Amino acid sequence: MLNDLITSPLLVWAILFSVAGFSFWASTETAIGRRISGVAIAIFISVALGNIGALPKESSVYDAVFGLVLPTAIALLLLQADLKRMIKIGLPLLSAYGVAVIATLVGAFLGVAFIDLGDAEPALAGMFVATYTGGSVNYFAVAETASFTGSSILPAAIAADQIATNFYLIGAMTLPGIAWVQRIWPTATSGATTETEANAAIVPGEETTERAEFDPASICIGLAAAAAIAAAGQAIATYLSASSYAILIISIIALAV
Repeated sequence: MLNDLITSPLLVWAILFSVAGFSFWASTETAIGRRISGVAIAIFISVALGNIGALPKESSVYDAVFGLVLPTAIALLLLQADLKRMIKIGLPLLSAYGVAVIATLVGAFLGVAFIDLGDAEPALAGMFVATYTGGSVNYFAVAETASFTGSSILPAAIAADQIATNFYLIGAMTLPGIAWVQRIWPTATSGATTETEANAAIVPGEETTERAEFDPASICIGLAAAAAIAAAGQAIATYLSASSYAILIISIIALAV
């Protein structure tokens, strides 16, 4: 009976939502949470629960997440991308990001050159490059594309990723305070000595403290648009007999809209 309870899809959803809620809270209300992010906390807790048997290793919930929630979430995320604003920000931001991507790619090539990861090597290399250049959503998107979500190696890969990410985040948070980095890539607030000066350096017209009003209608419309884009992307991928490229097609459509 206990095993049936643990594998119940409703209970799995309840646990996952609880983990997500706690992670959101911890990422804003605790010092440690603000340093390692809510996504990292959620993954840590989920891996721990899986290892002690509180979460099943296989569930229809996971299939729903990777098959329905993930494509919709990617479309929803990319619908918010403001390409015009990105172009307006200009070369400094793009150059910094380009250097980071190239360094990540070089690191991945060196890693697989010196460390034998077996048959899973291509998928693991792609997943790690994806997460360090685009975040956790990209990590699981590549895992889904590479048909790696059902692999027994995935939990270990997630754990390794999170351990490395902690050191990466420490470095990333330290870099902006280094003088020569500020000289190469100065920011609007680099010369500010007080919080007032820093706030004054923000681009006029961009409010940073005002919160958007909760609008159920807009949320529903956004979710409907994201789901429609995901459905269209999956349909096109199926028509082209390229199901493994569904995430890529969904991303292209969302950016084009």
